[in-house]
Amino acid sequence: MHYQFMAPWVPLFVSAVDTEPAPFVSFQLATVDSHGWPHVRTVVYRGFLFDDKTTNVICCTTDKRMGKYQQIRANDRVEAVFWFPSLKRQFRLQGRARIIDDDHHPAISIPQAPREAVNSDDDDSLELAVPATKATPNKPLSAAIVSPSQLSQLHTKDDSYTTLAQFNLQPPSAQDWHDEIRRHWDKLSKPLRQSFRRPPPASDITDESLLLIDSIKRGVDGKKDTAGLVNFAVVALFADRVDVLDLERDKRWVYQLDDDDSGHSEGHWTEAEVCP
Repeated sequence: MHYQFMAPWVPLFVSAVDTEPAPFVSFQLATVDSHGWPHVRTVVYRGFLFDDKTTNVICCTTDKRMGKYQQIRANDRVEAVFWFPSLKRQFRLQGRARIIDDDHHPAISIPQAPREAVNSDDDDSLELAVPATKATPNKPLSAAIVSPSQLSQLHTKDDSYTTLAQFNLQPPSAQDWHDEIRRHWDKLSKPLRQSFRRPPPASDITDESLLLIDSIKRGVDGKKDTAGLVNFAVVALFADRVDVLDLERDKRWVYQLDDDDSGHSEGHWTEAEVCP
């Protein structure tokens, strides 16, 4: 049984990631500062939220002391661009970003009613349709993202149509968000984890900062590996528009999360082929 919908662009994206020969996939993330200036930088793709493709939420990580952290906190509108050279395929994802750290995490609101159970075209399982809402940084995101700890319990139950209607689905808990932070942290290489203990990015170079950088690099700064966690954060991208350009086949598609004039959506994605 599926409790979360996989957006139609996700299988294409996952397939592209899987065919990329590089040791990791990087992409460009654009944010806007308080003066309206855009800022674009290259970041590393860190997979889907909770390591679950059905969340439709792509993740990267950041140092809290970098500009994009405060920019996203002030203005959640972002755009991400992935280019897969081996496929000659580009993905542009537009949507809302959320910071996940010990002080912040997405406020997810799962509407409990009305709920509509629909038969999947691929198998005999049931999928739960829950509305999604575009929101500002200070408002909850209404999205079909169920607590991973609850999902693990639900998968052990009798997945029948009758019991589906009785489930009181819960959004991710504080513990779920904490575990997600540690999951991403633990997957980083040791040199990258060390970088979160270095002087603030873009700060002035001084004799003291050079000495600290050198001592961290040699592992003699006297700090534990987890000391950098205080500066570590996960960035989650909730896309509501995905533009896919396939230069190899000279094709282009736009996937859009439907909404009305008030910015509310029923979680339905439309797909349209457009001129490349």
